[in-house]
Amino acid sequence: MNPIHTVKALSASFPAAEKRVADYIVTHADQIPFLSVHAIAQAVGVNAASVSRMAHRAGFATLRELKVALARETVTPISAVHQAIDLNDSDSQVIRKIFGTNIQSLEDTLKALSLDDLAKAAKAIVKARGGFFFGEGISGCLAQDVALRLTHLGLSAEACADGYQMLVRAVQLTKGKVAIGISHSGRSTSTVHALECARKSGALTIGISNCLQSPLQEASSIFFCTATRDTSFEATALSAGVARMCLIDALYVLVAKHLPASGRIKQVNQAVENFCRIPQRKKTRCKTPQHHPIQDDAIQHNCNAGKRQPGRMFD
Repeated sequence: MNPIHTVKALSASFPAAEKRVADYIVTHADQIPFLSVHAIAQAVGVNAASVSRMAHRAGFATLRELKVALARETVTPISAVHQAIDLNDSDSQVIRKIFGTNIQSLEDTLKALSLDDLAKAAKAIVKARGGFFFGEGISGCLAQDVALRLTHLGLSAEACADGYQMLVRAVQLTKGKVAIGISHSGRSTSTVHALECARKSGALTIGISNCLQSPLQEASSIFFCTATRDTSFEATALSAGVARMCLIDALYVLVAKHLPASGRIKQVNQAVENFCRIPQRKKTRCKTPQHHPIQDDAIQHNCNAGKRQPGRMFD
């Protein structure tokens, strides 16, 4: 995983002093390779030992190893795009920063993602003929979205956003069933407890979060961690949300790929088209005007071009 995201994802479980060091490193990743351990400690307001312990907790043998990893990462052009949003930024600056952060988050999540585990999760959902999705707040909305999409494939999928409902469904699960918990922090009480109950009941548990070594990961048989360098609007978890949606899109498509061929998808799409959408207006084909001889050659050229593509419609 990208060293910046490794530090950020693990920082929630660090002691207070080491968490401050981690936050400083994430924020000043491009400067850290050039700073000594004492310079970092002084900037954060901790002792040098805390800096070294933080590097070790993040999975690096020494601070030097972490600095080398950061140096390799921060030379990429896209890293320069990611900056914290400032209230004094212009509208165009904010837009560019958001897009840059989201692009970076998707690329880093893909690098950290276990493709084999994602395929394994998809096959488990296919074998179980569906799954139960747990999540609160925005994660609950995401759970509802993926559950609805799986029903389009003919699977039995249910989303639970209420804590009581999660626990009731979780304790009823049995071996062969699949429970998926979604939580940005990995510490949402109801989601974590539901996944723990589901695992005790024999179900395969899958967790999706933005934090490693979280209670959600401990409750998960298969765990996926998105990678994001959030902007200063931390509570909204902007780029992490985009990464989670993309991860779930990939999971959904893999499920569809491994399902036996069925005409149900076509039937659902046709029903949606017939009952949920306003019919499209018919478009008229290109016709040559009768009273504009000067334009005839140009218009005829366009019409001839259209003939090379049978059925092409023109506005």
